[in-house]
Amino acid sequence: MNHFLEIGSFLDEYPWKTVDINSGDFVVDINTGRINVEDSSVSRINCSHLIEHLDYSGSRNFFREIYRILNDEGVASIVVPNTDSNSWWKGFFEHYDLRMNAFFFRSISRADSSQLIDKTEMWPDYDGHPFGMLMGYTQESFDFDILAIKSFNTKSYCLLEGEAKRYVDLNLYNTVDSYRVFLKKRVPNCEVHSFDYMNHLVQLPNYEFLRDMDYVFTKVRAFLDFSDLAINQFGTFANHRAYMHHQFFYLYDFLEKFDDIYASLEKEFNKFAEYDKGKNPEKMIMLRSSIDLCRERMTLLLRNIETFKKLPGLQASI
Repeated sequence: MNHFLEIGSFLDEYPWKTVDINSGDFVVDINTGRINVEDSSVSRINCSHLIEHLDYSGSRNFFREIYRILNDEGVASIVVPNTDSNSWWKGFFEHYDLRMNAFFFRSISRADSSQLIDKTEMWPDYDGHPFGMLMGYTQESFDFDILAIKSFNTKSYCLLEGEAKRYVDLNLYNTVDSYRVFLKKRVPNCEVHSFDYMNHLVQLPNYEFLRDMDYVFTKVRAFLDFSDLAINQFGTFANHRAYMHHQFFYLYDFLEKFDDIYASLEKEFNKFAEYDKGKNPEKMIMLRSSIDLCRERMTLLLRNIETFKKLPGLQASI
């Protein structure tokens, strides 16, 4: 039997099997565990932004497992960040890239009020260079053939303006947010045929739509957490008006784009439903509910903003 398998990309709305610690169809400690899938039974594996969170032994276990479960013609698509890029380390995408905002707002929403303003920098929790680790493992282990490597950036690059965009344009390497690497397991006496990258993408479910959707959900949740915190701990925030102005500027920028973003999600959902053809009604219902929940959270966020505007002494700062 052929399967499409998603491993550890932190979403549970997929209409296919997922392996994840957060509500996946299978829950596995990928550092040491065995994925509950038969040997040589999977034709497509998709994994995005997982292996950079594993230590060395965990990453080796991950590759051993995907080698075991891929069939001889199977392909694994693995996305890893380009952590050498200034888009990660120097903050040029920080207020445009939805993930970076998510990291930042999650950190402050869990912090004590005394730590909120002191946390002036947010660094990704990666050690080393995941792309280099991935290449090193695949080339040294002789377990996989690399069919293709595609670099890409997030949509955030298109939103850069002014000095940040000019700086990044001087070195296009810094626009490379991530790499997608296509691997085929090396099988004795099995020739590697030419790899049709575009045909492979057509065979994949519309995964990029789900990533975009998760970014939007995460950002809405993050801004909602932030606005709740700003209202509930007004005394702390009122003493840092420059900080508040800074954060609300990007919040308003996001709100201006939300209607277009939401319309795009609706359009992509309809395409996704057409692809699914009614094979997974329960998960499609979950997906529909998630999109509706996103709209409800936006309503709450707008209400919080109106409340915040009425708080004394801040009208001039936002």
